[in-house]
Amino acid sequence: MKKIIFFIIIMITFNSFSQEVENLIGLEINSKVFQDYLNKLGTEPTITRVLPDNFYYIFKSKGIDFSINNSDIIIAVFLYSESSDGHRQFQGKKPYNIEFTDNRKMVETKLGPPDVNGGGGAIEYWSIWKNNKIKISVSYKSKDQEDMNNKIKSITILGK
Repeated sequence: MKKIIFFIIIMITFNSFSQEVENLIGLEINSKVFQDYLNKLGTEPTITRVLPDNFYYIFKSKGIDFSINNSDIIIAVFLYSESSDGHRQFQGKKPYNIEFTDNRKMVETKLGPPDVNGGGGAIEYWSIWKNNKIKISVSYKSKDQEDMNNKIKSITILGK
């Protein structure tokens, strides 16, 4: 019985870690939930300021970055496939059971038709889905707007 309870506790802990990514949007960086997530990543971020009104916590070895505004609120989470923008592949749970092995057709089957599409031409093709809580943006590896076999480059989770 003790082994079963221990196993259940381990599974709950693992699942709460793997399901937290989209729940980090809107949190302060000093919040216990975010600090616990950072501790589980097990490495220090590279902190970069690109724009005057936000900065980034970059974890290339973990395949995840965070955009943070000047009020120390997480406004976006970026999840990367292997070698995208110099990152290792993110190994945690992605929103809506999206996997980096999914192609565009599979993503649209899981999420439905996108609310907005863009790219092609000079930049990679991308799509955005919106719900009541968050926006999900999927960037694909190819610029081809017609390629339904286009693989995922990165997933961005944004607040509404």
